[in-house]
Amino acid sequence: MSLKSLQDYKGANSSKTLYDFMGITELAANTFRVTQTAERMKKNDVKGINQSATTAKEVGKEVRDIMLRSSGVAPEDLPLEGDISSVKKLIKSANKEMKKLDSPKKKISKSKKSEL
Repeated sequence: MSLKSLQDYKGANSSKTLYDFMGITELAANTFRVTQTAERMKKNDVKGINQSATTAKEVGKEVRDIMLRSSGVAPEDLPLEGDISSVKKLIKSANKEMKKLDSPKKKISKSKKSEL
């Protein structure tokens, strides 16, 4: 499936990269697919575009099959996650709130209390 087809299938905003919406499982699978393709290409001394494309397709199919056997869910059927930029903003906001909660409250001294 082409990247454009996958974006359409998943209903992803085409103005951003699909990687911005992938969850941890899909990102890990993609990283694994890329690293294993590179390893197999080195091991088998793959040369040229045609051999490289064939190797990449074979490894991709194997990774997809592993995912289906393990979880029963195909990579293309994994749900989209929040846009990474939105998640970053959410984390920053939550971090600020946590810092507020963690900062010690200013205590009013006994002498100040008696003045009130």
